[in-house]
Amino acid sequence: MKPYRHMIFVALTGLLSFSVCGSEPEPNYQDLELLRSQALAFIQHLPGLSTNSHLSVGNIDPRLKLTPCTNIDFTLPNNSNQRGNIRLGVRCLAPQPWSLFVSASVLESKTYLITRTALDKNHAIDKQDIIATEVFQTHTPPGAISDPQLILGHILAHPLLAGSSIRMTDLLPEPSLTRGQTVKIVSKGNGFQITRTGKLLNNTNSGQKAQARTSSNQVITGTARSGGIIEMPAH
Repeated sequence: MKPYRHMIFVALTGLLSFSVCGSEPEPNYQDLELLRSQALAFIQHLPGLSTNSHLSVGNIDPRLKLTPCTNIDFTLPNNSNQRGNIRLGVRCLAPQPWSLFVSASVLESKTYLITRTALDKNHAIDKQDIIATEVFQTHTPPGAISDPQLILGHILAHPLLAGSSIRMTDLLPEPSLTRGQTVKIVSKGNGFQITRTGKLLNNTNSGQKAQARTSSNQVITGTARSGGIIEMPAH
């Protein structure tokens, strides 16, 4: 081998040796996906979960560089109801302490009633008008009703589109006086009062118009009052 070729070979060999011997191992950090899996396993053991519970753990910031942990502790905030969106505390106890919060959600399946078709104002709700739909709790409309017995036979206060949730505020209040009940008809004048009885001819509430039929078959119109009273001015 010629002298200059030998010198180049030695130089390249030296550089290769320096590159291999001088390199440092990649730093070892906590596996964040493993941490998420461990957090999910923790919430899967919360009490009272059903087979329909929906559990999830949010992503952990990939920029975090945490020392690998051999002893991890998961905790829930004080007074946590363990449902809905929660912040899960994560602490490394060994070998090097660190801590962070992880977002998680524990959602339960909820059923509420919606209209099958569009319904008009003053419509009396029937079984055929409603269907039950299932969602997770954070998606349930405020005030939505799940028990059909609370609304069957009730009158709509305004129209509803098909697929609308039904709330108590969508319904007219139950009448405080109902058709057919015996009422006291009170006629008041200047310094006198006449009282008689009759049968109510319409459902109504206190303060609203009411009609009643007396024992003499006379139909009178007055104002409904609490306590089964129809008040009318004396003539």
